[in-house]
Amino acid sequence: MAFIKRFWWVGLIVIVGLGGTWAIMTFVVHPKTGNNSNNSNQSNSNAPEQRISISLPFPASNDPYGIMPMGETVHHSAPIGHPGIDFFWHVQPVLTASFDGAVTSISKDKNESSDGTAYWVVLIQSTNGQFVANYGELVDYNQTLAVGSQVKQGDSIGHPHDKGNSDFMTHWSFQTSHDGELTLCPLTYFDSSSLARLDAIWANTTLEAYADKNQFPKICNGVFDGLDSIAAHDQMRQQLGLNK
Repeated sequence: MAFIKRFWWVGLIVIVGLGGTWAIMTFVVHPKTGNNSNNSNQSNSNAPEQRISISLPFPASNDPYGIMPMGETVHHSAPIGHPGIDFFWHVQPVLTASFDGAVTSISKDKNESSDGTAYWVVLIQSTNGQFVANYGELVDYNQTLAVGSQVKQGDSIGHPHDKGNSDFMTHWSFQTSHDGELTLCPLTYFDSSSLARLDAIWANTTLEAYADKNQFPKICNGVFDGLDSIAAHDQMRQQLGLNK
């Protein structure tokens, strides 16, 4: 008993040491996960949206004669339908960057053309990292661009393809940086001048240019009507079951 009383502090040190070792092993082997899942179809809830101002992807001197709006389901499968905006011209314009950012991808999409010609697709991510502009169905792209290239709003991106009968078109969409499947309705992001131009283009789009305008009367129809924020995007993904 005298020995135990004299060296009690040795046992205390051993107990404290074992407890510390257990705590370290618990943290290393079973670390706290918190809410840091890296699901590519969900935005980080700790990073609130930093809205940006964007412009139409072409200069005012080359406004198109018509568009195919978002959400049409005649030529695209429901419930999402057409996930972007198609622009139509009689004269081939230069397509331009809608906002400052960086090129994240330059690729070919062999599934787009009916004659087997592979169209180019260029993706540009916004400087804040939260948004991407998708320039699809390009006949070519600016050869000074490469993955990682920095672009300024208004810089040349490429040219729309010839769809026959001296008509040119491109597919353009605005999306979150973590999801290209369910895109965003860009209306509330356009600067006032671009929005006024787009409204005028849509008002002047005839049934000859877009035969289903009466069935899809808005620029953003169906699931895209009001889908203009990251929070609304993520909620819609859940409603559509796209997170499963």
